[in-house]
Amino acid sequence: MISLVNLYHSPGRDYELFYSRQQSGLDASDIDLNVEYFHVGGVLWGQGRPFHPFLAGGIGATRLRASGSESGTDTRPSMSIGVGLKMPFAEQWSARLEIRGYGTATGGERDLLCISGPEGAECKVRYEGDFLFQAEALAGLTFRF
Repeated sequence: MISLVNLYHSPGRDYELFYSRQQSGLDASDIDLNVEYFHVGGVLWGQGRPFHPFLAGGIGATRLRASGSESGTDTRPSMSIGVGLKMPFAEQWSARLEIRGYGTATGGERDLLCISGPEGAECKVRYEGDFLFQAEALAGLTFRF
């Protein structure tokens, strides 16, 4: 699920509020993992007819959330950059195609979905590394008012 709002700044430039949620599962278990991006950024619009190319980017946070427990959530700083085309087909309606990449600073080894018991804590999800990179292709409709 993607949600975004562009706010006019000046000719060829918009502010952008961006939210994306990617749902997935872990192969080794029945745990669902959601990756959510919350970004504030902007869009630079290029000139073109009938298509309008653009460059988009933002900074914000990535939330990794595993099912089953409140301890299954980790929020980390992130950034995104995307390129795409906007194709107007009516005065206020356009189609939008975009490819966007996300970079999240993970900061080493992290545990998710930890449950405390009499024999200590058990963690169902562990990831290791300094940086997480994801990319997605987006397609949608825009309405301008």
